[in-house]
Amino acid sequence: MELDYEAFDRQVENLMEMSRMLATEIDDCGIQEMTLDLVSLQTKSARLCYMADVDYALQQTEISHVREEKNKEYHEMFEVLMAKYVSPLMMRILEEDAKRNTVTPYKYPSTHPNLSTFLPRLRELVMADGEADWQTTLDSISGNQALFAKKLKLTTFPGMQPAERFWRLFLYYLQMCYLMYHFRRTSKLYGQEIEPKEMGRLLTAAIQHYAHSEEGSKELELFMAKLKYNSKNALLSVEAMQDAQKSLLNEVPDSLQLCYIKHVNDIDSLGQAISKEHFSNDDLEALVKVIAKWQMLANKIECIQHPKASEESIYNEVFHTNVNGKPVNLKELKTRIERMLKEVYKKNQWVCVWCVLKHHNLLSNTQLEPFARQMMHKDWFGGISEEKCIKGDTLRDYTGYFTMYDYTRWDIAQFNAYCEMYHKTKWSATLFNKLFRTCINMEDIYDNTSAL
Repeated sequence: MELDYEAFDRQVENLMEMSRMLATEIDDCGIQEMTLDLVSLQTKSARLCYMADVDYALQQTEISHVREEKNKEYHEMFEVLMAKYVSPLMMRILEEDAKRNTVTPYKYPSTHPNLSTFLPRLRELVMADGEADWQTTLDSISGNQALFAKKLKLTTFPGMQPAERFWRLFLYYLQMCYLMYHFRRTSKLYGQEIEPKEMGRLLTAAIQHYAHSEEGSKELELFMAKLKYNSKNALLSVEAMQDAQKSLLNEVPDSLQLCYIKHVNDIDSLGQAISKEHFSNDDLEALVKVIAKWQMLANKIECIQHPKASEESIYNEVFHTNVNGKPVNLKELKTRIERMLKEVYKKNQWVCVWCVLKHHNLLSNTQLEPFARQMMHKDWFGGISEEKCIKGDTLRDYTGYFTMYDYTRWDIAQFNAYCEMYHKTKWSATLFNKLFRTCINMEDIYDNTSAL
C-alpha cells in the first residue's frame, strides 16, 4: 500500500482553493459553469476520501512523525474552510434555494469567437502592445487553422436536473466533512503513545519498507559494492562482514547508540528500548538504514554458515525468506498456518489468515491474488476441501477496511463510517465481529506454535 504524498498534498490544497472559489463566486457564474465546478469538486473530494483512508492506514504503521506538521496544518485549514465557506454555502442553499427546489445561479450568455477571423485581429491587438512573447503561440495556432476551419459542432453538455445538483452538492458536503474528520483523527495520532511491544513490529515494517524501496535497495546495493571493492572484489568472508557490521555503529545517531549496541540482534527488544528514548525523525531514519545494512550482512553470514537451511525447499512467491536478518523456515510457517486453518469454516475467513501473517511482517507481496494462488498450490494447501478453496476474487470481496488496517487496530465505529462512506452494503457489524474474533483466535494459535 503506497501513497504519493506530493500528489496528495497538491490535491488537498487544490480542493480547498476550489471550494473557497465555489462558495465565493456562486452568484457570479452561469448554470453550466457552476454545474461543472460542482461535478469536478464532488469527484475530487471522493478521490481524496479514498486517499485519506490510505494515509490514515499508513500513518498508523509509522513510528516517526513525518506527517505531524502537515496533519496539524490541514486540520486547522479544514476547520476554517468548513466553518467559513462550505457550511455557510450549504445553509444558504437549504434556506433559500431549497424553497424553490432548485440550485440555479444567474444565466450568463456563452459565446465562442470565430477563430479564423478573430485570430488575426487578436494578433494585431496583442502585438500592438509589444507582447513579443505571444508571437510563437499565435503563430503555432495560426499554422493549425486548417483543423479548426472544419465545421465542428461543439459538444453540448447534457442538462442536469435540479434534484441531481442537490444530490451532488450533498455528496460533496459529506465528503468534505469526512476529510475534516480525517485530519482531526490524524492530528491526534501523534499524541498517542505506541506500546513498547508494538514498536518492535513497526520497526521491522519500517526496515522492510526501506530495504524494498527504490532508494533503499540502491543504497544497500551500493553498500555491498563498496565492501567488495575495498576487498578487491574477492568473495566477502564471514569475518569481513562481521567487521563491517561492527563499523556500522559509527552511522548510528548518538541518541540511539546504546539501544543499538544492546539490542541489534533482537528487534522486539530494540523497539521496546527506543520507545523509552527521545529521538528525532532523522535519528530514527538513520537507525532504520543502519539496521537494514546490518540485517543484510547477517543474512549473508547465515547463508554461508548454514547453506542448507537457506535453501528453499517449498514453493514461495509471497513470503519474506528472512525477517530481521534471520531465515524464515517456510515448512514451519506452513505448519502454523495449517493449525490456524482450524478456525476457517468458510472461505471468507482466509482473509483472517492473510491479516495475521501481514501483522507479523511475513508478507513480501501483500497482493491478494498471489496469496490465494500460493495457498492453493500443491506444496501448501492445494488438497484442502472444495468448500474452503479460494481464489483471488474470494479475498478481494474484503478489500478495503479489512485489508487496509492492521487487524489489531480495527474499530467498529470507524468500520461503520467506512461502510457508509463507500456504500459497503454487504458488510455488517456481525461480519466485523466474526472476522475480528477469528483473527484473535488465529493469533493465539500462531503465538503458541513452535518458532520459525
